Amino acid sequence: MGKLTYGQFTKIPLNTVEDIHDIALDEDTIVILGKRDYLAKSYDLGESVVELNCPVPAYRANYDIQVVDGQYYFYSQRSFPYNAKILKSSTKGQSWTEILQADGLFPHLEMYDTTLGILGGITGVFLIADSIDTQWEIDDFSGNVSASQFYNDSIGILMSISGVAYVTEDRGQNWEWRNCNATNYYQIQYINQDTIYALGSLNSDATFVYSFDGNSSFQNRDIENNTPHPDSSYSTFGNDMWFENAQHGYIFGAYRHVSDFKYACIYETNDYGVTWRPHLLNYSGELRSFKNLNDSIGFISGDNGLLLKWDKTVPLSYFNLNIDKNKKSNFSIFPNPAHETIKIDVPISLQENMALVFYDLTGKKIAELPYSNQVMSIDFLKSGIYLVSLKSDEKVIKSSKLVKY
Repeated sequence: MGKLTYGQFTKIPLNTVEDIHDIALDEDTIVILGKRDYLAKSYDLGESVVELNCPVPAYRANYDIQVVDGQYYFYSQRSFPYNAKILKSSTKGQSWTEILQADGLFPHLEMYDTTLGILGGITGVFLIADSIDTQWEIDDFSGNVSASQFYNDSIGILMSISGVAYVTEDRGQNWEWRNCNATNYYQIQYINQDTIYALGSLNSDATFVYSFDGNSSFQNRDIENNTPHPDSSYSTFGNDMWFENAQHGYIFGAYRHVSDFKYACIYETNDYGVTWRPHLLNYSGELRSFKNLNDSIGFISGDNGLLLKWDKTVPLSYFNLNIDKNKKSNFSIFPNPAHETIKIDVPISLQENMALVFYDLTGKKIAELPYSNQVMSIDFLKSGIYLVSLKSDEKVIKSSKLVKY
């Protein structure tokens, strides 16, 4: 199957259905790491993909691939008994050397240069390398170190699952703590020495954490409060974050339903993270990682073998169902998934002057039909995932997912 173009996104075909946990850029080469037993490269920005030999067994889960000063690093985790490995390649992925093995669960690896790296541990222990090939030192912290970033050779920050940040001004020799009201951090980005942004979660929704005073204090905004949810059964989620400047940035993740169905989603802000707008992609699952190539092109990885080339010169369109949260109602679609026909039931009190609106996952309206409690044909829909909204007086009062096969 060739590449599939959808709006500003081109799907790059990979010979795998594994979740693509991370990607890295080596100039114009894309390095692609699948969750299990998948490692590949594209030497031509996604025009073709060449698989490489993955140096760890398929029962290990792979995370966090990075290119630092021409050296490749990636982290592999065995689930039980928990064991972490860091591997290094000086041959651009053709051969690998194991440079660290540690027992325990470590959800995060960040290499800053070839002599400094942090492997964050679930038990509050992380390993910091002063000399990457010879010695790893162990430091104790309260809480799971799950994200980290260095601004320059000296100044750095770690975020832990307990809502605490640790900051250093001497390349990790000494650390001071700062309080943060979020958990499960996924990404940090220094905009400048005074402005620091982080992505975490709070109360099952993605949370934007920020400091405008050079890490002296941190505040957070719940992204859920600034996105047009169809109803309370949806939540926001982010795995990666990227800001091109302090005002404008993106979060890459998913729009989740309580049924565990996930819509791949990009959230965008143009006002320093005060408000966020979701752009739903036509793919199920989560977006996992983003790498920026230049002002025009970026690459996004996701579940089920997803790798997208993003033409950033094309403006994003947004998903906004104009939901009236003051109205409470229920309706059901059956069968669901459906093939040829469906029947939609709503309370009798809502059946007058109602309309049904069908949207694809980009928010594009496919059809609008008067409500009927009779069996209706869905021949006008192609196979895929849709949102069906119940509308009254131009207000959407309830929405539900429909899968057509």
